[in-house]
Amino acid sequence: MQPYNPQDPDEEKRPFVLIIQDEWMLQVALRFSHQNSWAVDSTFKTNIFGLPLYGAVLPNQNGVGIPIWLMLCSNDVGTSQEKVALELTFKMVFAKLGQVRPAAIVIDKSQQELEAILKVVNEDHACWREEEDGQRQQIACKVLLCWFHVKKAWVENLLPQVGHFFGVFFVLACVYMLKFIIAWYCCA
Repeated sequence: MQPYNPQDPDEEKRPFVLIIQDEWMLQVALRFSHQNSWAVDSTFKTNIFGLPLYGAVLPNQNGVGIPIWLMLCSNDVGTSQEKVALELTFKMVFAKLGQVRPAAIVIDKSQQELEAILKVVNEDHACWREEEDGQRQQIACKVLLCWFHVKKAWVENLLPQVGHFFGVFFVLACVYMLKFIIAWYCCA
């Protein structure tokens, strides 16, 4: 837990952050993370203060999603407290996992989630392998966007732009093209 201190000169010490990961959640994360994906999402309507509650779930051997950590944080308007809290959360969780990392982290279309996770993953040595030529190859924690949210954004943003009749065919063609691109990327 990190207390709320919005005046601290160090940006990482400003937000209130409460990270919950008990021993059982840690053991589930250690057991099932390798070559599996985490799904990370947030909700804002779970408490009277409107604070965001983030959670990550991981499928077990039966495909049932099991929570592996929860995080509650402050989110003052005009600040990056939520992003900083996500960075702190991923750093703490990765530290507790040692060298174990998920193959992928699935998120919705949140820009601050994407930026926070990419920052931590890019600095995390367990997510990368050094090649002989000095290049780094990512071996874990690839960030993927939720297919539902991608499809929804395409339909909501492209359909009004191209008209209804032509738009339906255009959006369907784009969806199939996007599926092909994703399949190609995942298999490459």
